[in-house]
Amino acid sequence: MNIGATAALAVTGSEIGGGIANTGAISASGENNVSGILVQGGTTVIGAIANSNMITTSTGGQNSLAAGIFLSNATVSGSNVTGGITNTGTISESAGGEAVGVFVNNGTITGGINNNGTITTSSPSSLAFGIVVQSSSTISGGIANGGTISSVNVNGANGGQAVGVFLLGAGDTTVTGGIANTGTISASSANNAAGILLTASTSGGSTVAGGIANGGTISANASLGSGVAGGIINTGAITATGRSGTGILVQGASAGAIANTGTISGS
Repeated sequence: MNIGATAALAVTGSEIGGGIANTGAISASGENNVSGILVQGGTTVIGAIANSNMITTSTGGQNSLAAGIFLSNATVSGSNVTGGITNTGTISESAGGEAVGVFVNNGTITGGINNNGTITTSSPSSLAFGIVVQSSSTISGGIANGGTISSVNVNGANGGQAVGVFLLGAGDTTVTGGIANTGTISASSANNAAGILLTASTSGGSTVAGGIANGGTISANASLGSGVAGGIINTGAITATGRSGTGILVQGASAGAIANTGTISGS
């Protein structure tokens, strides 16, 4: 993938002590790939990457990418206290092609990915994702949402898709610490939509060690070749609507029970 051609804040091949913190406003736009915060090329960030205010990026190109925080071939050494990548503000992305709030590509994060703010992504005809972890990435500390993640694929054309949290097994992708939602994850598309989607490829699968737990509102999908160790627990509401809508779909191995004490509905 061609990484962001335009970035408001870019770090390449460096070591950053003390983390990266945004308490102001970051904005970037262009016709090609655009990132708000881009960390790549063997960079190590000691501490968290944190946004507590506003990151906004947009791009008009149909094959382009707009990302709020983009970590590629890099490491974030946070802690379970400070967090690896944290958002307590707003990340807003719109793209003619792919819109992603937090994108981790072949990255290593200690401290997890934590959203207690708002992540919104929108694409008129292609892909809209809240959080993406792919290509042999390793997340220690889990993925937690206590805020709002909203992804909208407006037209659903050209294989369009909207996903709240997307783990792509292009190479083995692993999340240790589970995926937990106590807020709201919503995905809307005329074509395909999922709250949480785990996928595999010929080069690897997606693994969540610690299970998937929902105490808010969520849609979960675990696809072929992917595993959920620790079970799936729902104490809130799971809803699925549309042409291809599924509340929880598991195809392949799942070690642990599926327990529901809330509401699961489909139409």
